[in-house]
Amino acid sequence: MKNEKKEMIDNKEFQTLYDKSKKLIDSARNNMGQMANAITVLTSFLLGRYIVEQEQQGSERAKYGAKIVDSLSAYLTEEYGRGFSRSNVAGMRQFYVAYKDREDEIIQSGIGQLEMAYNNLPFKLSWTHYQVLMRIENRDERDFYENEAIRSNWNVNTLKRQFHSSLYERLALSRDKNDVMRLANEGAVPQKPQDILHTPYD
Repeated sequence: MKNEKKEMIDNKEFQTLYDKSKKLIDSARNNMGQMANAITVLTSFLLGRYIVEQEQQGSERAKYGAKIVDSLSAYLTEEYGRGFSRSNVAGMRQFYVAYKDREDEIIQSGIGQLEMAYNNLPFKLSWTHYQVLMRIENRDERDFYENEAIRSNWNVNTLKRQFHSSLYERLALSRDKNDVMRLANEGAVPQKPQDILHTPYD
């Protein structure tokens, strides 16, 4: 009886240890994933900036911008292997051009920037998310989808679906924006005008 009681006490003590340990490891893993995404996105941003800076060193250089992308792609592929195809490197340049207004939020210390905490980074989504977002030319529309993806924790497929269903335009037209957002987050895509435009005559 005495041994059983001691074992129960030990189990309770160990359960607290188990719970705390699990919480710590889960938190660490989540943060590692977020930091890995943040570092990938930030590295892409900085590489894009380097390309644009190289192009802008003189008017002559601007004429062979494509050659800069080709050359850097070949060099990085030789150094690091996969992940630096011409289209990927060109995408990094496009990413910087689309988001260069955020440069002031980034400490001008180059690679030292990578050590910043995740919450202080200006990019909260994965690189794959930004590959979708940077192709949206309208700044307000792009910011809308980015903010909604962060707020609603959209994966890339959901982001694409919301964009292709013209959620931004539907919200702009709708009198009941909350209802449109509810439908969007439930996965419903309104098919008829009356699903979007609620009027007293419906």
